[in-house]
Amino acid sequence: VWSTYEGVLDARRVETIMSRFSGNATITSLAPEGAQVGEGDVLVTFDDTTLRRDLVKLERDAALAKAECESLERAKLPPELRAIEAQWLQAQTELHAEQQYLRDTAELMQDGLVSAPEVEQQRQKVDQLEARLKQVETQKTLTLQYLHPLQMDRARATLEAARQELALASQQLSN
Repeated sequence: VWSTYEGVLDARRVETIMSRFSGNATITSLAPEGAQVGEGDVLVTFDDTTLRRDLVKLERDAALAKAECESLERAKLPPELRAIEAQWLQAQTELHAEQQYLRDTAELMQDGLVSAPEVEQQRQKVDQLEARLKQVETQKTLTLQYLHPLQMDRARATLEAARQELALASQQLSN
């Protein structure tokens, strides 16, 4: 005996399953509808080619940012600072020599061996060297206090951003 009844069949327990992946994804495989599944079973797989390609690029960007940081810290900034210090030392040495020459010239003028315009010319040379020394000192100060720290901060920020993007992409891939 067959009996026919109209009605609706509802599952005793309904589970909502969502992907934590954000963005568009192409499904590459899907568990059959109505299949019994347990915890940890794969229900769906997505095409991850684009994500893997992006991950490689982000790993490269992070490595480049790290190399730039180390390059600045160890190879670019120290020689630049040493060059400025060498300029400062040279300017200071020249200034001391010219100041001594000015003192000697002033003594010779008192003895009548050198004219006043020659002493004035030497005084102008000393003034120029003093201005040059102050310029190099200012350059050294600005480099130490602002330029080098800002370059390092920018390099570190780039590195940190690259690391965060890499971590986010890795998380997306695992999702």
